[in-house]
Amino acid sequence: MDDTALAYMIFAADHPDALAQVQALSEAEALEAGEPLSALRDTMVVQTLTAEANKRGVSLNGLVQALIRKSDVEDEDPSVPGLEKYNRMRDFNTSP
Repeated sequence: MDDTALAYMIFAADHPDALAQVQALSEAEALEAGEPLSALRDTMVVQTLTAEANKRGVSLNGLVQALIRKSDVEDEDPSVPGLEKYNRMRDFNTSP
């Protein structure tokens, strides 16, 4: 998966309507466009991210890198700190 596709998946997590549009593309629409379905979806992904980048006043590459960095930061912080506490207590056979 390239950086643009990864960034789109991160973006789509907060914008389910954007993901639904890409998923809704059908093989028939791809045939009508004269492109393989994967190429048509890639084009739509780039267009969506480009529109978002323009809205934010950054380049497409800048948006892609910002989304990937945001995801990396979120991965470092546990989203459920209580779960981490529970796991540690479980490992030492203690109760909450």
